[in-house]
Amino acid sequence: MLILYDEEPWGRIREGNIERNLAGVSPSREFRVEGKYEGVHRDRQIKIAVQLFEVMGVEQRDAERRMEPGGRRGL
Repeated sequence: MLILYDEEPWGRIREGNIERNLAGVSPSREFRVEGKYEGVHRDRQIKIAVQLFEVMGVEQRDAERRMEPGGRRGL
């Protein structure tokens, strides 16, 4: 478990992630995944994406908005 008592490190991480996403840098994961998620893992991925878009105010059928920076990006 990682506990940070200072918001500043999170801000640096968040800003770095935003810059990388807007620059089109492919995600880099510590755990490499071969292929696509399947089964329960894919279901969880979709549920999380739906929740995210609801919070962002993006309709499910709005493919254009989902592809905007910070949006779906291929989920």
